[in-house]
Amino acid sequence: MQIYTGLPFTAEDADKIIGLGMGVMLTPGHGFSKQTLRALKNGPAALDNGAFSAWQKGCGFDELPFLQCISRFIKEKIPLKIVAVPDIVAGGMDSYWFSEHWKLRLSGHKNLYLVVQDGMPFDVDLTGYAGVFVGGSVEWKWTTAASWVCVAHSAGKRCHIGQVGTIERLLRAHNFGVDSVDGTNYQRNKAWRHVEEFNERVRGVMT
Repeated sequence: MQIYTGLPFTAEDADKIIGLGMGVMLTPGHGFSKQTLRALKNGPAALDNGAFSAWQKGCGFDELPFLQCISRFIKEKIPLKIVAVPDIVAGGMDSYWFSEHWKLRLSGHKNLYLVVQDGMPFDVDLTGYAGVFVGGSVEWKWTTAASWVCVAHSAGKRCHIGQVGTIERLLRAHNFGVDSVDGTNYQRNKAWRHVEEFNERVRGVMT
């Protein structure tokens, strides 16, 4: 299971990220500092769409920073393992059709993930997506996560869960068979111990 963390972080944090085998999930608007680029080029890179951050601030989705981020990744020749297709937080099928519109706009890009939200049924069409990104409210996410893993894997897709920042959630996601997770707790609160413990308990890697 690949673990991603977010921004911003220091040069020391970048060393930790690289050393622990973590990836970086960039959110539009954070920019590309020297240490960010170093971490992005030394491990897997992913792009969130920024819809959740905008929702937390009471704002609508801003497409320009998202598209600018994609262009910068192309310019820097950094392949993206995950591109979270724009969605509507807790938007159910409205979110699905919004993402479908964006899927067409992003049709030339690889590794597009459908962000599933509260109220979205398990039989949604995943054609054109490389994976499922389990978003939504905390309760809905963890109630449905195991089912979404089955849905994704049955369709030959990968499954990612957002906001996984503790050892308890890391182990739970791993037990569900999730392919990747992300959390900002690691770099924001210097909580690297959660990843270190996960590496020791699951991967048998001493850090």
